Amino acid sequence: MKVITGIRRCGKTYLLFNLFRDRLRKEGVDASHVIEIRLDRMRDLELRDPKLLYAYVMEHVIDDGLHYVLIDEVQEAISTDEFKDLAHRRPALYAALNDFLAEENLDVFVTGSNSRFLSSDVMTEFRDRGTEVRLHPLTFSEFAGASNADPRDLLELYLEYGGMPRAVLMNDVHEKRAYLEGLFEGTYKRDIIERYGIRKGAEMDALMSFVASNIGNLASARNIVSDLRNEMGSDISPTTVIAYLQYLSESFVVNAVRLDSLQGREVLRPRHKYYFEDVGLRNARLEFTQTNRSQLLENVVYNELIARRFNVHVGRLKIWDTTDSKPRYKDIECDFVARRGDERFYVQVAWSIEDTAVEQREKRPLLAIRDANPKVVIVGDRRGRARDRNGILIVGAIDFLTEGL
Repeated sequence: MKVITGIRRCGKTYLLFNLFRDRLRKEGVDASHVIEIRLDRMRDLELRDPKLLYAYVMEHVIDDGLHYVLIDEVQEAISTDEFKDLAHRRPALYAALNDFLAEENLDVFVTGSNSRFLSSDVMTEFRDRGTEVRLHPLTFSEFAGASNADPRDLLELYLEYGGMPRAVLMNDVHEKRAYLEGLFEGTYKRDIIERYGIRKGAEMDALMSFVASNIGNLASARNIVSDLRNEMGSDISPTTVIAYLQYLSESFVVNAVRLDSLQGREVLRPRHKYYFEDVGLRNARLEFTQTNRSQLLENVVYNELIARRFNVHVGRLKIWDTTDSKPRYKDIECDFVARRGDERFYVQVAWSIEDTAVEQREKRPLLAIRDANPKVVIVGDRRGRARDRNGILIVGAIDFLTEGL
């Protein structure tokens, strides 16, 4: 079974029901051997019942030849009660999928927009019979590849409207904004609240805005609770905040990036930074009123690293600080520690380092890291590459996003 995962409207359906289906036809597969089911469409609504889904597929297997089963938004076949208790309860859908896999003449492809079912369980419930393919919104290089405009102008456009495929195809900025705002409110927010049966809707709404306003900042459940209590008098608990953040992550709306010590001697209490899967959706959540370029570029660089299949975390170091009148130990952060196999490098992100104080601030964590792995500052307002006297690579954001390191 092949499972295509990713945020809603990022292109999963088009990949499966257009590109892949067309490829099958070109390879000579007869249409009668392609079974298509779209569980988010009214036509197939009744097939959300796993028993009816199984019966429908088997009724359309007409001979012993190989049949391709394409199921869109497969998590819709898990009931709300089952979804809330996936840790202790095996959904009926699993039995149907396992039975499909037992049929030698069925090749099963599914898409899904929730990682609670479609990431961990692909690896456990279906073991070596399931392969996950993660799909993301368009990267900057994919976005820029379809235009002849100046890359500098395109970067500004990408930072504001992101890479959701349909939004990219729109030429009018007002149309883009309306689409992204409607997509966030009418699809992601509604899906999350309905899927998880959230009762504190106002708190979830405020939490989404908090995360959107604080991309790139360390957050803990405790300080989010404090903020919600101060802003709206909420009695929400840290446990509920943690659950709500997990729901956003499982729905691929945001990604949680763990803070780890780079010195290996201390155990840190769980803290994370949060980045949006698409910066256009982040801006839409805030009605395009908060467009700090450094924050947005940091988000885009994180997404690029993930798209290139790096494992990413935030690094923390403790240094002896003598800049104040009273020397003391001070915690500083490295924006990203990126690892892929034996490859490892450290990344700082800034829109500009023309100001000497900003340049020193961005380089300080990299200079404090004593190993020989590459150290990089990605800068938004520059083009090209250069190394400073300490061996730190300064690379323009457009160069990194289109060519890598």
